[in-house]
Amino acid sequence: MGTVVGAVGAVVAGKVALNAERSTLTAWTNSTSILTGCLFVAVCAYEAAVFLIGEATTRGDRRLARYFRRRAAIAGIAAGALSLADLIVLRSSDSMLYDRLTQRALPLIVVAGACGIVVVALLVAGRARGLRVLSATGVAAVVWGWGVAQYPTLLPGTGLTLSDGSAPHATLVAIVAVTILAVALVVPGFLLLFFLQGRRLLESDATPTAPE
Repeated sequence: MGTVVGAVGAVVAGKVALNAERSTLTAWTNSTSILTGCLFVAVCAYEAAVFLIGEATTRGDRRLARYFRRRAAIAGIAAGALSLADLIVLRSSDSMLYDRLTQRALPLIVVAGACGIVVVALLVAGRARGLRVLSATGVAAVVWGWGVAQYPTLLPGTGLTLSDGSAPHATLVAIVAVTILAVALVVPGFLLLFFLQGRRLLESDATPTAPE
């Protein structure tokens, strides 16, 4: 996961050239790529711990809930520190993206920071209500903030825009239609499974008997 997102960091830093012959190892090992990879690993650990707090609380396992609460707080603080470090590094590696992040994408960055602070405060206070929604909102704000800041450029430093690098209109329409159909067919089943699992309705009350 960190390696994949490190590639995103290389794109963000404008180190990926349109001509593959010009690409070098430093495109994937620069500070922006490494920090972005570490950031998303921390974010994934943070989100996983937050969601497992709810699961442990639902099952009445206080010990496990405390365990994941500590892990979520540590991962959340680490993600916040890494995001600030990544922003500082971007100031020198991609000043245009940095300016857009601190200008037109600033409201989303503020939302992400506020959600992170509130989640950490709730974790320290030992409260679980609202953690999932707040953590997911914060992470979504970070992703959308990056998109808003980079739009319409697809590869920074190359002049390749989103419209230039997109598929033909007919292909995009087909992809959207298939995606909508997939969501309509799959999401209700996942929501039902999540609800049943959360309510512990899938567990059998029958006690297995030993074979005679």
